[in-house]
This record gives sequence, C-alpha cells and structure tokens, in this order.
Amino acid sequence: MNFPSLFAAGASLACLAACSNIPPTANVNQSSPTTNVSLSLSDLEGRPLDLESDQAAGRKVVLVFWQTWCASCRREAPELIEAFQTYGDRMRFVGVISGGTDVVDPADILQTAKDWGLPYPQVQDTDLRLTRAFGIEGTPTILVLGPQARVLYRGAGIPPDWEAFL
Repeated sequence: MNFPSLFAAGASLACLAACSNIPPTANVNQSSPTTNVSLSLSDLEGRPLDLESDQAAGRKVVLVFWQTWCASCRREAPELIEAFQTYGDRMRFVGVISGGTDVVDPADILQTAKDWGLPYPQVQDTDLRLTRAFGIEGTPTILVLGPQARVLYRGAGIPPDWEAFL
C-alpha cells in the first residue's frame, strides 16, 4: 500500500470513527457559509447526479453521510426512507459513504443500502472531498443544502421539521 492510500485510509477512519458519538447540532441558519465543493457526482451505479442543477431549480439537497457498520445509521434508516417517500419529489436525497474502495467496498455499500431499503442513490466519497468540505466528523450526519451549497441543517439526527426546508 502506498503512502497516499495509507494516509487516505487513516484519515477516513479517524474522521468517521465515532459512529454517532457526535451530539446533534441545532439547525444552521440560512446565513451559514457556502462551500465551493462541486456537487456534480456519480452514484455507485454510474448514473450522473447533477445536484447543482437541482439546487438551481430550487430543489434542496439532502446529503446523508453514513457507513455500512454504523448502528445509529441503521436505526435512522426507516425515518429517512419515510422522509424520502414524503419529500423526495421536492428534495434530492443522496447517501454519502466516506472512504476509498480500499476501505469500503462499493458492493458492500450497495448491498447494505438494498438490505436497509434505502431508495435514494449512494455515492462513495473516495477522495473525501465532500467529507472535508462539509467538516463531517462522524456518522450519521445529515446535511440539508440550499442554493450554492449553503448548509440549512446539519445534525447527527433527523431534522425535526422537513417542511421548514420547502
């Protein structure tokens, strides 16, 4: 294993080691800073996800940072599925798994998403650019993004009122 791969694996594990030991944070108001990270992604099945176009059209983006081994992520899954079923036509939900393919197997991600019944696309943040840009320190972490990737909500749990983002 070369140094960059080893460093990325270590950073990934250190960044996400605390599976839900992060206290939920309060809603972040709309004056929160934006990030310059690109939201043009591809899911694990190779389909393009142009979240920037979704945002330009006024659609909020929900990024769900999770891991296949995270018990808290598993407990939140039914509520996220319900939110997707209720708001998926007005908000774009995307699961995000941090770590390279040497740390997290894409087939395991897809199988876990299927087993848990997650109906929204999954992306693997292999270079940790989303994880770093949004300061993700553990899983689960849910972000609701407005225009220009402005963080409207950040928390280790389900937002108390999805309607507030519509």
